[in-house]
Amino acid sequence: MGGAEDDLRHLREDRMKLEETARSTYEYGRQLCQVALVLRRSLRMDVKNQIGLNEKLEQTWGRLCRALSENEAKLNVTEAFNTTIVEVNHRIEELGHRVNEVRDSQLSP
Repeated sequence: MGGAEDDLRHLREDRMKLEETARSTYEYGRQLCQVALVLRRSLRMDVKNQIGLNEKLEQTWGRLCRALSENEAKLNVTEAFNTTIVEVNHRIEELGHRVNEVRDSQLSP
């Protein structure tokens, strides 16, 4: 089962890298939107479109955060499932050994 644990670890690492990249991209986009808004105001230009872009950025960021949270929840469920499978397999092996011991003791005079 070490392969499954490694796969989960790699998935978590990839998700963390994606989250870090997304966060820095979002922060950069937010700064650009703020600068553009300040420039539009200082030039007495219409800011309606810029405010719309800000809102779209925030909505997109919110959707991405929810998707990342859902992904983390799925990884947690998968990890719990794999842990349970390892435990069940171990118990089955123990039961098989005990059955063999009982059978061997009954066959031996």
